[in-house]
Amino acid sequence: YSARAMQPRKSDHSCCGTIGIILLATLVGQTSAFASPYGGPSPQGGTLQNGIASIELPEHGVVLEVADSTIPAAGRGLFVRCLPENKNGIALPGGTALCGCATGTTQADITDSEATGGSAVAFRLRDPGFDGLDLSDIGPEASPVWFEGSLRTAEELLSLDDVDSIAGHVAVYDDGDIEALTEDDDAWFFRPDPEQPRPDVKNLGVFCNDLAFDGRTAARGYEAASAAENVLAFVFEVGRDVVDPGRLVPLRPIATVMRDVTLTNTEPMELGLAYGSDYWGVADESQAELDELAEWM
Repeated sequence: YSARAMQPRKSDHSCCGTIGIILLATLVGQTSAFASPYGGPSPQGGTLQNGIASIELPEHGVVLEVADSTIPAAGRGLFVRCLPENKNGIALPGGTALCGCATGTTQADITDSEATGGSAVAFRLRDPGFDGLDLSDIGPEASPVWFEGSLRTAEELLSLDDVDSIAGHVAVYDDGDIEALTEDDDAWFFRPDPEQPRPDVKNLGVFCNDLAFDGRTAARGYEAASAAENVLAFVFEVGRDVVDPGRLVPLRPIATVMRDVTLTNTEPMELGLAYGSDYWGVADESQAELDELAEWM
């Protein structure tokens, strides 16, 4: 693997299982009229090099394309541009399911080396809900999931009468309310298949690069950099365990828009996807630690 890309070495077509209605499911409500415009990196001259896929998503008003990344030695990247009829701009609400990740399997027997810097995607829910349960802003500490075509928080799911648990996690309760989620020893991961089918909307996510990590990211705070540079995050789809229907298990990750954004570009821009500090093996320092480092330097 390259330093930046999550793409398997042995496959040119490293692209998620079928996500069906999920692709058309977005959050209820309209995107803010003041959604920030996305300004991802563009290829030199605005022309993609060695493109292998160009897929229109008319329901979102955009085209997704796979070609050489703008990041040196990062392999291929995933690019976006507006359809010609949307040249005046198109809004993508936070919580839009844009594309799948890769064909593959979910499992618990993953080695430490695969979990850090490898191709496996960890199923970790850091927080049962998030700021006001506002699902239009998916941040690094807010871990929603896709369930039966809707974006839901763990807190919402665990409050359902027919849901008892979420695989890989233990709910901590306080006076009957969910206070936190902790990981148990049964950690789950999604492992992409070594060989992938031809790229399509269900399996483009593996081409996404993390635009926030540059080797110095730990010193300036990965999460802050990721929030500024990346627009996508992998959000898992969960389903009912066939043996124990009250238990929800991870099925596959889906590349989901993290925040309301506006696209105005008719030339391709590379999309950044947050791999997370765990993937890079970096810890996000507190502001005090950053101040101390700045004084030392």
